[in-house]
Amino acid sequence: MNRLVAAVAALCTLLPSAGASVTRSGAPARPPEWRELLPPAPAPKAEDDAPGPQLTADTEVVLDGRKCEYRDVPATATIVAIAFARDGRTVLRVEFRSRK
Repeated sequence: MNRLVAAVAALCTLLPSAGASVTRSGAPARPPEWRELLPPAPAPKAEDDAPGPQLTADTEVVLDGRKCEYRDVPATATIVAIAFARDGRTVLRVEFRSRK
């Protein structure tokens, strides 16, 4: 019996301690957002001084089926359709619908 006790005692001292708890230091890591997984957007080119849509004096503005000035469109109106020129930036026609 003494041999069995000695063997168990020897094994316990030779084996690494498995009783330690595995804890994280600090707060748990948050999963990355989808924006962080995408590569960064390329910087705008120097010749692109205004990358967004451009309204001109020739742009046709329509509110509820009637022509009007852009400044007369209420802030609560929604865009129904937009027609762009071949350059993809100049707006030829924009149609709004007012909320009722």
